[in-house]
Amino acid sequence: MVLFHADVPWVSGGFVGVDIFFVISGFLITRILYDQARTSGVSIIGFYERRIRRIFPALFAMLVASSIAACIWLLPPDLVKFGHTLAGAALSVSNVVLWREAGYFDVSSELNPLLHTWSLGVEEQFYVIFPIALALVYKYARNRLALVLALAALASCALCIWITVLRPTAAFFLLPFRAWELLLGSLLAIGAVPALHRQSSRNIVAGLAMLAILIPLFTYSRTTAFPGWAAFAPTLGAAALIHVGAQGSFVTAMLACRPLVYIGLLSYSLYLWHWPILAFFKYRIGNELPFALTVALIVLSGIAGWVSWRWIEQPFRSAALLRSLHAVARAGIAAMAAALGIASVLAYAKGFPGRLSEEAQRFTEIAASPEHTRIYDYGRCFLNYKQGSADYSEKNCARFTGNAKTKVLIYGDSYAAHLFAGLTAASPDTVEIRQYTATACRPLKSGFHRCDDVHDGFFEKILPATDADLVVVSAYWGNYYKRVGGETLAQQLSDTLARIKQRGKKTVLVGQSPTYPRPVPYAMAMMPSQASAGDFDIPAEDWSKLNRLLKSVADAQAVPFVDLYGYACSGHICHAARDGQPFHWDLGHMTATGSKYFAAAIVPYFEQARQAESR
Repeated sequence: MVLFHADVPWVSGGFVGVDIFFVISGFLITRILYDQARTSGVSIIGFYERRIRRIFPALFAMLVASSIAACIWLLPPDLVKFGHTLAGAALSVSNVVLWREAGYFDVSSELNPLLHTWSLGVEEQFYVIFPIALALVYKYARNRLALVLALAALASCALCIWITVLRPTAAFFLLPFRAWELLLGSLLAIGAVPALHRQSSRNIVAGLAMLAILIPLFTYSRTTAFPGWAAFAPTLGAAALIHVGAQGSFVTAMLACRPLVYIGLLSYSLYLWHWPILAFFKYRIGNELPFALTVALIVLSGIAGWVSWRWIEQPFRSAALLRSLHAVARAGIAAMAAALGIASVLAYAKGFPGRLSEEAQRFTEIAASPEHTRIYDYGRCFLNYKQGSADYSEKNCARFTGNAKTKVLIYGDSYAAHLFAGLTAASPDTVEIRQYTATACRPLKSGFHRCDDVHDGFFEKILPATDADLVVVSAYWGNYYKRVGGETLAQQLSDTLARIKQRGKKTVLVGQSPTYPRPVPYAMAMMPSQASAGDFDIPAEDWSKLNRLLKSVADAQAVPFVDLYGYACSGHICHAARDGQPFHWDLGHMTATGSKYFAAAIVPYFEQARQAESR
């Protein structure tokens, strides 16, 4: 997880570490509770006392330190969001808070210093319910305990697979869709899975289990539909390792070496501290940290994890502090109240905007303004993440009326929708602009049900009905190299362009526009005197190679290509604002000013399309 969050490229699937942790947690906690149930009975109060001693001290120490750093480093809108997550973490519901605040255009959550507390929320919610449920089932139907746990796991797993397609954010953050991973460990703990008696069998299973963990670790990426089916390999691999571990195998012997055991002891504190350290530096410097700094921050995370384990975790767990149950309860309530108090102050003060100059405040307000999505026609012609082709109004968005000489239809995702305002403003009166766009749905087959519905709707309903002269195809092409259904995106995109041409429509392919390691207004707020002086140029992700590949696809289909990255950038430095007005309001989506600036590179093709149509 640490290497993944540090953006070490060869650990692109490091997020599966949380799923492995869930299986291990379910196994360890259930084993303790099951042993109690078979002897003296489950002590619910004792269980929660141990959980508070185990979880709260290091957690609240991290929350206090993060709150201090947040008040110094975070800009007001993000400080308010930090306060929301702080309150959620204190109440063990930060996963619910993050799910409710997550949206297609939410760019700051990825750098929220408390983002990682979502997994603690899932775990703690599970353990509010599970000990009581286990005690009741064991008391009244102990012979059916394995069956009850198995059915609960299967139900949660089925929901997870289903909801990952429809609501991936909910599937990722919420307990009902993650409980099966914890229950998988629980089934192992109660002996529901038969033992393997032969050493050779255990070695084979352990080897396959390691592959099931390592392959996703190195091959999954942020574009993987997760959890869903993709979570099976790492979770089943972890479960298999646990299962053969008690009896011994060559892999479990390797994992029992002292350095790995020691890392296991530090794992909780290391997990708590590594993300805030990385997130604060990414927030101030940018997502792409220099290599030397990344290494230094990983080392610092390890030191912080050790200090937390040695001087916070250990004393509280051994009862050297808070010797009685009442003391534990009072300390826990006081810690929660303090965190909620800090969160309330941050919300009431609106992130203390007075810390910034008036110009810096103006830039942060630009980033937080809801106006940007309104000018995209969000929720109507630009379908939101809950809508499909059936929600699209063909009358309002796809059919052209009036006396326009040139009629243009924009097709793609949000990186197509953000061109709408600029093309409308920059085009002559003789040009009419409409759009058929959808959040996170590029103009090709994606393998996601909603996006494929949008894509099929374009060719089956929209394109046959429109009298557009020109189709502008645009999208975020950043994960261009991913394969979909065995085909490269180049093949998928080529198919889209060819099918549009077959309908007799002229087409323009718009390449990748500039994107930045942090929201452009935030970069301007951190350098307000420079940003307000005139044009503002900052480093961006270099998309020149990608656009050359996109151009080759366009050339093969004899389709004009517009290189928006090359239009605004020289090398990896891009023109990001003019007269103090940013061209983007987040990492890459355009403001009205930016949309009009980039539209100037596309508008000349409108007249060419009209002339070709008249011939």
